[in-house]
Amino acid sequence: MELKNPLFRLWGMRKNHRRNHLKRGLRDADEHFRLTRDGKSYGKKFRTMVERSIQGIVIIQDFRVVYSNRAFSKISGYSRKELLYLTPTQVEKVIHADHRDLVWGRMKTRLQGHKVIPRYEYKGIRKDGSIRWLEMLANLIEYEGKPAILGAIIDITDRKRAEEKLKESEERYKAIIDLAPDGMVTADIKGVITSCNSAFLEQTGLPKAALVGKHFSKLPSVYKSDIAAYFKVLASLIKAKPMRPFEAKWKHKDGSVRWGEIHVAPLKEGRKITGFQAITRDITDRRNTEKALRDSEKKYRNIVESSPMGMHLYQLKPNGQLVFIGSNPAADRILGVDNSQFVGKTIEEAFPPLADTEIPKKYKEAAAKGIAWQTNQVSYKDEKINGAFQVHAFQTSPQKMAAMFLDITEKMKAEEALQESEEKYRAIFESFHDVYYRTDREGLVTLISPSVRNHAGWDPEDIIGHPVTDFYQDPSERENFKEKLKESGVINDYELKLLAKNGRVIAVSVSSKIIFSKDGHPIGVEGVLRDITDRKRAEEQVKSSLKEKEVLLQEIHHRVKNNMQIISSLLNLQLRHIGDDRVRDMFKMSRDRIKSMALIHEKLYQSEDLSRVNFAQYIRSLSLHLLHTYNANADRIKLDTEVIDVFLDINKAIPCGLILNELVSNSLKHAFPQNKRGTIRIQLSAGSNGDVRLGVSDNGVGFSENVDLQKPDSMGLQLVNDLVEQLGGTLELDLGEGTSYQISFEAGTS
Repeated sequence: MELKNPLFRLWGMRKNHRRNHLKRGLRDADEHFRLTRDGKSYGKKFRTMVERSIQGIVIIQDFRVVYSNRAFSKISGYSRKELLYLTPTQVEKVIHADHRDLVWGRMKTRLQGHKVIPRYEYKGIRKDGSIRWLEMLANLIEYEGKPAILGAIIDITDRKRAEEKLKESEERYKAIIDLAPDGMVTADIKGVITSCNSAFLEQTGLPKAALVGKHFSKLPSVYKSDIAAYFKVLASLIKAKPMRPFEAKWKHKDGSVRWGEIHVAPLKEGRKITGFQAITRDITDRRNTEKALRDSEKKYRNIVESSPMGMHLYQLKPNGQLVFIGSNPAADRILGVDNSQFVGKTIEEAFPPLADTEIPKKYKEAAAKGIAWQTNQVSYKDEKINGAFQVHAFQTSPQKMAAMFLDITEKMKAEEALQESEEKYRAIFESFHDVYYRTDREGLVTLISPSVRNHAGWDPEDIIGHPVTDFYQDPSERENFKEKLKESGVINDYELKLLAKNGRVIAVSVSSKIIFSKDGHPIGVEGVLRDITDRKRAEEQVKSSLKEKEVLLQEIHHRVKNNMQIISSLLNLQLRHIGDDRVRDMFKMSRDRIKSMALIHEKLYQSEDLSRVNFAQYIRSLSLHLLHTYNANADRIKLDTEVIDVFLDINKAIPCGLILNELVSNSLKHAFPQNKRGTIRIQLSAGSNGDVRLGVSDNGVGFSENVDLQKPDSMGLQLVNDLVEQLGGTLELDLGEGTSYQISFEAGTS
């Protein structure tokens, strides 16, 4: 900012005066030496003037001092005699090193006849080594017939110091103005801007070139609608009318609107107004804050009016009374009364039951000292209001406060019901026979029911906080349990072995599930442990008993089979003594029937399941036995079995085995006479509804067509009929090609 200091003008006047004085001294000295050279008688007059001059006069010839007056001797600190004896090197060093090239360079140039600026400032070095600022006017003269340099010198050290101080003062003055947080701007009497500081540039966003030299009304930051008002302000200042600060807006270069507080005053020279100066303070943030505050007050007023919480407003009077001054609509709804009836009344008058409580005191502290107060339950009852309330009191402004309250009557009832429920379920939990437990993600026990004491001797405190694996008989089983649990998140009746406090092993059945947080992440496991130690012991006893019975049953089947084998052997022995073929056949048939039943018992005691026989295996064994018994040549009579695994209990297997024995024996004896070749086919299948189908057929000579299955002539067919009836099945006979029997029955226990 360019503001002229009057001291600068005074200093300039003094500076010009010194320059003129220096020129006159040089001119007098030059005249003196010219007259002396010309031998004029009045040279003495000028010599006296030079000798008495307050300016230093010196003549330099061949870089030696050939003349100096008293004033130069005083300036240099050398005596006039010492100056005359200085060598050129010593003379050169009288000039400070910073300016030697300047002084001696110009001297050489002048001696060569070239024009050189005669005046210059330089630093000289006195005899005592001190440095002084000097100003010299130099001229080329002829001295004793040779060219020389005549110099008029004055000491300007004090002036240079004053200039430095003045410069520093000016820099500080400029810095203060430029660093001022408020904008500063000046204009001439016509309104043309003459200067401004950095803060003003920042406030407008414009460069200095866009402001200085421009009329304020032409600036892009000024709103056209405000120009008339500005002119009115300037007119008032010209008329010497005092102006108060005023607020105005302008456009920033970035397009935003800025607000400022502006102070304007006239600039005068004497009594004449020559221009104007203004200080602008940016109050945009303040204006925005005030607007935001107004908006906030409006918003919060709306919030209070529409708040579901009731609000009472009070003011603390100088006499210490707390007076009701207002409420919101929610207060009417919550209390069921028109709260406007309490306006102007003290709190004790408006709500008498509160008079004997701490509430009036707490409300007054909130209004007077800003001490907030809160209580979770205030019970209140009068003729119109009855309930429990949660209250929060706070200061709204000095000596005023608000009490926000919420009806918690229903909440209190719910909490009481919840407490009763918790007590009930706690009683159930503590009397729970099985053991309830809960663990966190790391497997640490976080909760366990007291019933663990009855089953394992542990107190809950002994277990909570410990890894659950500490109580496994085999800790590695924990991994198997976790894998099973991860598969579906739930596991039921998983058997584990845990350790009691005394080291006893306890068999438990675990039913557990994974616990998830609200966001679906697993946070632990909870479940129920049921002590099945007694049940497992009973199961072991049952298994042991069953094993004993199985061994006994195997032994029975084995003995029955052996007894039948004995009977079969006895029949074989008897056959050796029978000559009648018909009787022999009867004995053979009886023997084979016994063999078929013995084979059933043999299969049973050899089987892991003593209650059922794999009838397919039985068919293969019995058919091979019959082929061997009847000496059937495998090349002449082929046996074809098409059977699947069908399991029959003993009540089905024995009659079914006897039927198979009769039908296969019949085919071996009668189907292929006279060494005829053929095939016997045995088929066994099971239907989806549980029925079994047994088929025996051959491609032999067959029966005569007048065979009656209901009244058969042979004992074998009669026996087959009886056995099919015992099975509860049906018998079909097909005499198309050879003979084919199809028996159907249900596989279930008869």
